Amino acid sequence: MNLNPTIHYICIDREPIQHSDTVFISSNHHQEAFEATEELFNSGVKFPLIIHYDRESTSSKERKKGFKDALRKNNLIFDNKKMNLSLILKKHPC
Repeated sequence: MNLNPTIHYICIDREPIQHSDTVFISSNHHQEAFEATEELFNSGVKFPLIIHYDRESTSSKERKKGFKDALRKNNLIFDNKKMNLSLILKKHPC
């Protein structure tokens, strides 16, 4: 009988620091953000926004990259100053 069994981990959308004995399952956040942004353009939206927490998680970085790639494909440049939600709401209150 093994008194020290190996424990295996499954991490979903949070990449583990140590990969040994770990299964990592991830979504394609880049592609999902790219396709969602493309759908907005296809629906007639001219200036889509991305809103997310100001943290640097892997999934957040990939979503932002997918969003930027869709903007670039549609001849728009990502401007962090223009994407500031506080400023947008001041100019266009709900």
